[in-house]
Amino acid sequence: MNKKDCQTQFKNYLAVIEKRHSNYSLTNKTLLEDDKLFSFIYNCFYYAPSAFNVQSTRMVILKDKKHKTLWEHVLNNLEKPIPEIVVTELNSCKEAYATILFFDDTSVTKKASSDYAMPLENFESWSLQTNAMVQYAIWAGVSYAGYGANIQHYNSLVKEAIKKFNIPKNWKLIAQMSIGVPKNTPDEHSHLNFDEVIKLVE
Repeated sequence: MNKKDCQTQFKNYLAVIEKRHSNYSLTNKTLLEDDKLFSFIYNCFYYAPSAFNVQSTRMVILKDKKHKTLWEHVLNNLEKPIPEIVVTELNSCKEAYATILFFDDTSVTKKASSDYAMPLENFESWSLQTNAMVQYAIWAGVSYAGYGANIQHYNSLVKEAIKKFNIPKNWKLIAQMSIGVPKNTPDEHSHLNFDEVIKLVE
């Protein structure tokens, strides 16, 4: 690969990740059949790195009634009064096509700590990093493909809502992602400049 090709590839990659935004104008429509969409989600896990290749990230995908019931439970059980912006965001989650619940399989994390004779807190930290990379890969990918998505962390309320879903007890809830075809594109956020973020040491 030459310099020009390298620059082109950088540009192509940035075109993917710049599409990722928190979108709260989601609908219950999809662009693909479920098997193709869910296969993409799995492949984001498949290609995400994990420390010592422990692969402890787990996911549950909720659709239709289970999906809506989850967000209704969160809305109905939040401490009152609920800020208007939060109500708007949660209603968008409820109106989306599906919700991905992200977990860490703590049995895998604990086994890795034992197998490699390293502190458990190391693997717990690394597992969160891996989980975040899976989330980001899915979020950027579905956004580039024409979906919208957002990440939430209503873990205590979500755990109550999913008790009947037969999720293994050793799966620790990390985050929730709602996805669907968006009604519009969210506004751009402000960003720190290069010098505020990167320190070059030569």
